[in-house]
Amino acid sequence: MQTLSPVLRRLRAALRRGDRRGFSLVDSLVSLGVASAGMLAVAGLMATGATVQQRSREGGRSGMAAIQVLEQLRMLPRTDPRVQIGGSLVADVANYNTIVAATPMGRVRVRWLVQAGPAGSLDITVQATPLVVGPRPSQARSLVWR
Repeated sequence: MQTLSPVLRRLRAALRRGDRRGFSLVDSLVSLGVASAGMLAVAGLMATGATVQQRSREGGRSGMAAIQVLEQLRMLPRTDPRVQIGGSLVADVANYNTIVAATPMGRVRVRWLVQAGPAGSLDITVQATPLVVGPRPSQARSLVWR
């Protein structure tokens, strides 16, 4: 408290003298510029965050579509042509692709690859790619024992 006493005495003396100095125009402009730069940075972060959130939501829905198709494939009999060894994750092959409606984002292309697994099982890999631009494909994989 002793170090503040001289400062307080000077402030009181300045107020008694009628010294009413305030901020200059330059100080005001500098503070306005700093505040504007901060506001622009926050606005940019909010726009980027909204875009990332939308892509994440679409990627999650495509992952759910992949899991849905994988579960359908696991229930098919071993003689069904959709679970025979073959298919591709990068090209459309007959009996190894479909388009799933994943509302509200639209449609998802689902492709699967069936390979021979250990001990007579099937190794099924499913890839779902949203038909909208942006999100990456989602994959699901399972071994089917029969």
